[in-house]
This record gives sequence, structure tokens and C-alpha cells, in this order.
Amino acid sequence: MLAFIVFCIAGIFCNISFGMHNKIGDMYITTIFASISLFIFCIKLKVKENVLSRIGRDDCLYIYILHPAISYEILSIIQKVGLQSSYQYFSTTIVLITTIISIRVLRKLRIIGNLI
Repeated sequence: MLAFIVFCIAGIFCNISFGMHNKIGDMYITTIFASISLFIFCIKLKVKENVLSRIGRDDCLYIYILHPAISYEILSIIQKVGLQSSYQYFSTTIVLITTIISIRVLRKLRIIGNLI
């Protein structure tokens, strides 16, 4: 897993050195393997029940499905407002929190159900 993460970071540095950074949604081939390794690690990891483990258990599929659409919508709003430079630093956190809130609202409206 560590090797894939190192290759991901190396890929980012290569893109920066070739002037191909600032692309929204950059995906590197090593990211796929790093993600799979991270998922396997998390499955084998035993943790006590807490807020993050409940969010992971209850919302992971919906986060995976909804985050690209929510990310696109937030980015289009940010571009209209003109805050791209500061958004790039917090985009992951903003998208994750907005996606979790959206899932909670959709559940309250009974548009989506619980996975378990």
C-alpha cells in the first residue's frame, strides 16, 4: 500500500513539473491500487463503534455514488463566485461534509433508505 501511495505522490509531482497540474479530478493509475489497498486495510482494521465508523458503515455507498455530482455542483457555484484558489485547498472536506448532509436530508425525506 505504501508503494502505491508513493507512486501517487510521484505522479502528482510529475504532472506539476510538466505543467499539467490544476486539473480538476486528476486520476492516476496508481490511485486505483492505493484505494484498493486502503480499503482492504480498513476492512481488516478493528475499531470501536464511533461517529466515523457509523458514517462509513451507513453512508459509504451513497458517498461514493453522490460525491461526483455534488462536487461538480459545488465547483460550478465556486467558479461563478470566483473563489477557485481557496476552494482547491478545502474541496475534499467541503464535498465530503456536503455529501453527508445531503444523504441525511435525503433519508429524512425518505428518498433513499438505509443500507443495513
